[in-house]
Amino acid sequence: MPPPVPPFDRAIALACTLHTLRARWLHTRCGCGAIEAHPVRLVLRNGSDAAAATLADVVVRLRCGTCGARPTAVHLCENGYGPGPIVGGPEPGWALLLHGETG
Repeated sequence: MPPPVPPFDRAIALACTLHTLRARWLHTRCGCGAIEAHPVRLVLRNGSDAAAATLADVVVRLRCGTCGARPTAVHLCENGYGPGPIVGGPEPGWALLLHGETG
């Protein structure tokens, strides 16, 4: 069965405010091998201006929590399971590549 399709395209997602995407997750992958999940609702707690920030504003500022480099890939995901299939686990939901390449 093919993975579900996101309900919008990349350009629309990047233009959305964080408040609009508060129920979604950002998943990052770094060249150092680190993979991180960031609930958008927690990014909103970082200040009153965060609710008006666009997803594009956040993506350009993301850094790896391990090495401090820019992530090699950033996905907006429907839930906290991430962009890939989970062996023996639940369906991951949709994932939209915002930056970088898959793989």
